[in-house]
Amino acid sequence: MKKETRVLTTDFEVREEDNKSIIEGYASGYGNWYSCGWYYEKIQEGAFDEALPKSDIRALFNHDPNLILGRKKANTLMVDADDKGLRYIVYPPDTTYAKDLLISMKRGDIDQSSFAFTVNEDGERWEIDSDGEYKRTIVKVSALYDVSPVTYPANNNTNVYARSKDDVDKLLQADVDSKANKDKLARAKAEQELMEAELITLE
Repeated sequence: MKKETRVLTTDFEVREEDNKSIIEGYASGYGNWYSCGWYYEKIQEGAFDEALPKSDIRALFNHDPNLILGRKKANTLMVDADDKGLRYIVYPPDTTYAKDLLISMKRGDIDQSSFAFTVNEDGERWEIDSDGEYKRTIVKVSALYDVSPVTYPANNNTNVYARSKDDVDKLLQADVDSKANKDKLARAKAEQELMEAELITLE
C-alpha cells in the first residue's frame, strides 16, 4: 500500500476573518474523470468518509513537512467531505513562508490543490471501457495524510500509480476468470435442479 498524491485544479479562496487570513477550498471533487497517464481515474462520492475520522491530516505547502500550514489535531485545519468533495479550511501561522504563500494565492499564481492518501485493494475498482481505456474508481480511501496548495505539479495530475499496467491486466483477468467460474457453477446447479425436477416428474 503506497502513498499516492493527486494534484487537481480546484476551487479555493483566501479570505479574511477577524483580521486573519484563512485558506478555504477543495482538495478533491467527486465523479470527474482525470488522466493519470495510462489510465483514467475518478473518486466516488463517500470515498473519504471512513478515512476522515481516523486521520490526523496536515495542511502543507507543496507537501513539504517543513512548511506546515495547519493540522487537524491542533484545530488549525478543518477537513470534511460534503456532496461536492474533500473540503478544507486552513488557519495558517504567522510565518514568513505562510505570508508569502497567501500573497501568491491572492495573485492567482497558485491555483491547484493536492492531497496525499492510500487505498487498500478493496478500495478501488478497475474496468476497461468500450474504447479500450483503463479506468480506476476510488471507492474507499484508507488514510488521508495531507492537503496542500501546490505551485507546479511535476506530472500534471498525479504521481505514478503503484501498480503497473500488467498488474492491473492480471487483476482484471482474475475477475473475468472468477466470474466465468461462478457462471459455470450456476449453470451446473441449474442443470442439476432441472434433472432432479424431471426425475420427480417421472416418479
